[in-house]
Amino acid sequence: MMLMTQLVIITSISNKTSSRIIAYQCLNESRNQHPWMKCNLQEPQSFEYQNGLPTELWGSSTGGSPWSLLLDNNQKLRKITIDHKDLIFSIAFTIEDLITGSLVSSQHGGTGGIPSGVETSEISFDADEEIIEILGSIDSFPVISSLCIVTNKRRHGPFGPKTGACFSVTWVVGVFAGFYGRAGSFLDAVGFYSKKIVALEEHRVGEELVENVMDG
Repeated sequence: MMLMTQLVIITSISNKTSSRIIAYQCLNESRNQHPWMKCNLQEPQSFEYQNGLPTELWGSSTGGSPWSLLLDNNQKLRKITIDHKDLIFSIAFTIEDLITGSLVSSQHGGTGGIPSGVETSEISFDADEEIIEILGSIDSFPVISSLCIVTNKRRHGPFGPKTGACFSVTWVVGVFAGFYGRAGSFLDAVGFYSKKIVALEEHRVGEELVENVMDG
């Protein structure tokens, strides 16, 4: 029997911050319909993305050695290379520095060599292409047996057979921030990083009527 674990990530944002955004949107619409409303509305814009919010780690918690790929704001994931057959032997990433244009690659897994008959698949990303979902499966070893990368433009894979327990993670566009995991001769485990929204400062959104909406 195949088990399925699914994780949906939108952003990490507090209820109070969310209420402020909703209050602004609702009251701004009311002000447009009723120009006599004397309310000094101020849109909450002081937010920034911060990287490094990890998902669950799928696979072995002890096999291989830990590795991590956390994208900075000035970096773009350009290519993923996967060596696969009946399982994932290795995964490699090519990162572009958006300031200098330089490319840096890193590979995880395959330390015992890649056997004959293993297929190498490359995923090249367009400049405006963003990862919005990753699906995979875990064999009984346990190691990662398959991966499928879904972007806002297309579906890449699956690479490897979907055997054992399955998992999937979903993001909105722009929230995916990287990979982490464990690897040795194979890709023993994989997890992912997400961006989170952080409020830099809080604005006062109008007068008492607005405060009551937000505090309620």
